[in-house]
Amino acid sequence: MKKIFVLALCMGLINGLSAQERNSKFDVKFGAGFGFMGSGDMLTLSLENELNYKINNFLTVAASFGYGKGERGVHDLTAYTMGSVNVFVSPFRNNKRNNLRIGGGASVFNHTNVYTKSWNDQDGSTYDFFRNKTTGFNVILEDEQRIGSHLLIGIKAYMTAGAAQGGIVSGAMIKAGVIL
Repeated sequence: MKKIFVLALCMGLINGLSAQERNSKFDVKFGAGFGFMGSGDMLTLSLENELNYKINNFLTVAASFGYGKGERGVHDLTAYTMGSVNVFVSPFRNNKRNNLRIGGGASVFNHTNVYTKSWNDQDGSTYDFFRNKTTGFNVILEDEQRIGSHLLIGIKAYMTAGAAQGGIVSGAMIKAGVIL
């Protein structure tokens, strides 16, 4: 009786271990890098969180949230938040260790620029700000490498263009993620 119980327990563990090797269709990534706002005259530190859903070996849908902030360029301070929905095509299939993705989609882009309006010796500086919320489109080129069965690392080049003045962010970032 003991031997049957131990054998059943071992079989259950082996089945449980093989179930862990199956990949989920979801992965989560975090990215950090740099971006240029407007006509490229304002450097920002850019951060991004992204949730991906693999539809098949060629298509992936992603939702992301990004934040960027820069100081001492054309403006004294600039910052943006951006939410995006993108579709990626993997021309060489996304079921291997290396995955080259080309994507595009839509984004909602909110940016703020703060600049010195005037300055004098007695009162100091007077600041003014410009805030704009717009929608736009994204163009993305990304290459990711799978490490082991659940970890991802990659590099991303992107451009997000909005309809309003200053509504362009372009740049690159390094991303790390995990397959859920």
